[in-house]
Amino acid sequence: MADDLKLKRAVVWKNLLIDGTDYCGLWHTAEGWLLKGTVVGVLKDRRPMLASYEIHCDENLITHRVHVERTIGNDVKTLSLSVENRGMWRSSGQELPALSTLSRE
Repeated sequence: MADDLKLKRAVVWKNLLIDGTDYCGLWHTAEGWLLKGTVVGVLKDRRPMLASYEIHCDENLITHRVHVERTIGNDVKTLSLSVENRGMWRSSGQELPALSTLSRE
């Protein structure tokens, strides 16, 4: 990892929603904070599932970027979200007005 990242805490826990385990690390970065983790588990229909996520926040822990990738068998889905200064969330350049209430200015 880059020199400007400092791991502050890492945790592992049993996921109660699926039969699985979560690993998560909290990093202090030049931009603020990064919550980065991985979920490995088995769904109720017995299919294996893998998910990874990154949540980027400023120094005040206000989220400004999120990336999630989920794999079930051959099915891979990704979601990337970002927020502008005025509080408008976007995914693939498209505005998401329903998420505007999640932003604090």
